[in-house]
Amino acid sequence: QTLDYLKSEMLSESGYFFSAQDADSEGVEGLYFTFSKDEFIAAVTEHSEDLAKNLDKLLVWFCINDEGLNVIQLNPELKEIIYAPEAWTLVRETKAALVNARKGRIPPKTDNKGVASWNFQILSALIDVIQYVRIESVQRRAIDLMKLAHEPIAKTFLGSDESGKTRIHTSTTRHGHPPLFEDYVMFAEFSFRSFEYTSNDNFKQNGINTIDFIFKNFFREGSFFTRSVEFDDTEEYPNIHTPVFDQSYKSALGTLIILLRKWSLEQSDFKDYLEKMEGSLETLTHLSLQNPLGFGESLRALVYPPEAYRLIEVPKSWYKNGSFYQFFPNFSIRFAVTSHDREDDSWQICNHRECELAGSSFEEFKEVFSPKKPDEKK
Repeated sequence: QTLDYLKSEMLSESGYFFSAQDADSEGVEGLYFTFSKDEFIAAVTEHSEDLAKNLDKLLVWFCINDEGLNVIQLNPELKEIIYAPEAWTLVRETKAALVNARKGRIPPKTDNKGVASWNFQILSALIDVIQYVRIESVQRRAIDLMKLAHEPIAKTFLGSDESGKTRIHTSTTRHGHPPLFEDYVMFAEFSFRSFEYTSNDNFKQNGINTIDFIFKNFFREGSFFTRSVEFDDTEEYPNIHTPVFDQSYKSALGTLIILLRKWSLEQSDFKDYLEKMEGSLETLTHLSLQNPLGFGESLRALVYPPEAYRLIEVPKSWYKNGSFYQFFPNFSIRFAVTSHDREDDSWQICNHRECELAGSSFEEFKEVFSPKKPDEKK
């Protein structure tokens, strides 16, 4: 449902994702999305005879009260009944009836500008869905949405400066804005996630180049700044340290730390970057522990020691025949996945100090990552 919403409500004609949608319409909070009991009954009974016959049941399933406006939701106490195949068909048809009824209303306003960092985060999230969700219909929706949005988002937010170097436009309304830290971090994350899932080396090189750019342009005296330090003297407002907390957004700094710790297994330069950050990492650790509710992404970045990360290297040929994709749901976010062009089926799993496992065939790899039955574990 979230993927369908992104496609139907938040995807622009140009192919990038809008920033936000209001909750209120006609001056009333939630008016567009809520239904009185009479409105619910009318929408359902006018849609089909089948729904009309099941009206009493649907009123209970959707928690419809006699008074006021109802937020459309399913009764969690009846989930075993509702999620049965026949019942779920009624639920889907009821939702379609309500969506159809909403078409006659004045919709809420949509903030139709695109923000670079938010769009790159959505693309990374779609890869997460494709990798970890095992329901084929959901995976297919995520893949289709990725195909629709990937190239348009790149065209919208990636451009060149006067020297010909690639630069990120921070939004669709602010071309020429100084480079922003969060835009480049989220683009780097998307690039590495894309490489892991496709084995396309161009994505990995984009990620490496972006990390290098981040340290050259945003890092100074042990701290990261919200905009490129090259623009300190040209802007009216001071360049501040990048926010470290993440109460209402995903922390760019926390995301960068995860990227560096994962890919330092393969990229020696990233180890050097982590050493430069030692002081700020210690400070961030103390701040995160003082207020864990406000530092979710930072804690996720800091809670695992370097020894917890793994590098999985496999042949590119495994990607081409599709055999490798069945294992992706088993890979933790702490696993960096890379590939080689050698003409063999050799693979290895390494930590920061040594390679723990290695093999020379797909069958050996399959044995390592395939779930074991209880009797096999014995």
